Amino acid sequence: MTRLFLRTTVAALLPLTAMSPHAAELSTQVGAKSVIRPIADKDCKDFGEHLFKELTNCAMTDDPTSLDLKKKDYRLGSRVGISASCSKGKLKSWKLQPVEFDFGTEGPLIASGELHKALEAKPSLSGSTEISSVSFSYTVKGRPAPAAEALFLAAKPGQPRKCRDIWHTVSGTLSCNGEQPIVDVKLNGSQFPTHRAWVGAAMKAEVRQGPVGALWQCSTSEPSLIR
Repeated sequence: MTRLFLRTTVAALLPLTAMSPHAAELSTQVGAKSVIRPIADKDCKDFGEHLFKELTNCAMTDDPTSLDLKKKDYRLGSRVGISASCSKGKLKSWKLQPVEFDFGTEGPLIASGELHKALEAKPSLSGSTEISSVSFSYTVKGRPAPAAEALFLAAKPGQPRKCRDIWHTVSGTLSCNGEQPIVDVKLNGSQFPTHRAWVGAAMKAEVRQGPVGALWQCSTSEPSLIR
């Protein structure tokens, strides 16, 4: 499959390995990490943003290759466990576990955050009746430790940020391809930093970070969030 590298919502379709050759069942994890990748000169428009780039590139970039939250290689990390079984092209049963989420560090400082939109699934988070598909979605947001805001003030003196929360949204559809359960995953997030999504061990989508200046631009619909 061709991997899509976009700065808008991206999607990936992944057949999930059955637990045995005769069982149309799955157990996997779906989730995302928001990570700062090395910032390029072209993504900085003034001296302050170049200063931010130099300080960030020295100590706060990550390049995760898995959904393992124990590695702390992210600013935001989240995942949800999914189990399901198929029969004759329809879901026979399904269950989505509660969202696990965690936040990274800036040196000795620990970031914080929370679920911005709780996990929702239609028609339900679990069931055992025949159905064609289940859709799901959740959003996690997070921000640096208050002391880390000094870096932003140093970059743009006199321009305190009115919004501080980066975010990512993981959504998708659970369905069947014959007897095989499949998950169609979609990923969206703030313009900064980079966001990556996984299904099981496979990274299936990436939304690359935009310019540094995005960290001072707020969402028009939800002003606490970075656009």
